[in-house]
Amino acid sequence: MARSLTGIACLSGALLMLFMAGPPPAPPNASGATASQPKPSAELPSPLIPNQAMTEKGWLPLLQRLHDDKIYDQDVGEWFAGLQENYSPRPMGTKVGAMFRSRYQPPLFSFLRRPKIPPNLYSDTLTPENISACRAFLREHADLFLKVEKRYAVPKEVLTALLLVETRLGNFLGQDTAIWTLACLAASNEPETLGELRPPTANEAQEAWLREQLKKKSDRAYNELKALITHARKYRHNPLEMRGSSEGALGLCQFMPSNISMYGVDGTGNGRIDLFSLPDALHSAANFLKVHGWKSNASRDRRIRTLCRYNHSRLYANTILTLAERLAKKE
Repeated sequence: MARSLTGIACLSGALLMLFMAGPPPAPPNASGATASQPKPSAELPSPLIPNQAMTEKGWLPLLQRLHDDKIYDQDVGEWFAGLQENYSPRPMGTKVGAMFRSRYQPPLFSFLRRPKIPPNLYSDTLTPENISACRAFLREHADLFLKVEKRYAVPKEVLTALLLVETRLGNFLGQDTAIWTLACLAASNEPETLGELRPPTANEAQEAWLREQLKKKSDRAYNELKALITHARKYRHNPLEMRGSSEGALGLCQFMPSNISMYGVDGTGNGRIDLFSLPDALHSAANFLKVHGWKSNASRDRRIRTLCRYNHSRLYANTILTLAERLAKKE
């Protein structure tokens, strides 16, 4: 009788353990995986966990896009959390607003006005003060200019004139950080994001134009933002300290971030490209012009066209070349 009770107890224990273990695994299917087997975790992207800075500052949709494109990481999260300014439609609204007014809202009685003769130089560029500042800059950095000119065959006067036009010889690098400007432009991809700055479209054609411009400009800014993140990550720069133009160009020579990987040069030999360093900025600007065909013995129109590759404006190019010619004259 004792043996029978012992056997029953063992059988009951086995059944209890089997019940607690759950049902057996499903049989494998044709691919060799079980029917209930989840996909490998490596194929499932980790979720973007919103934090207070993302939501309150208005960056969540943009950061979600960066996450989906596998650009987002801890550094990016910290950079956006560290931005002092929230998302703003101002950078994009200002640009497309001016374009919209020029295209669809010409001033009243504009047809009665005589057409203005377009200027051929930036105003207030060839002033005695600017020329004096450029000459002092050339003297102060004579050895560096000699090295750059020898390597790229781009005259020091042209590079100095370029830096004056771009950043006032490094004295004005922009009002906002490049990462904030590019992030705002990239996030302003639909008319609804512009808020009060939304141009007052009057028909379907104007609305279609607005949406097309926003998509084109926001996509371009998004690609530049990714390039900036890649550059900062590679060289351990802090984007929160990198001021830029209203387009997101940065450094003494005002490169768009996507140009840094193609034309940026380490002018100091320290293994890093830092366009806020004068040697790197001069080497990079000279390299850009050389790659795009700069030749000092070319015709003036050819040199203008080469400078237009830096900024697509003949007014810009002519201003730089005219100032360079003035600096080359001995006075």
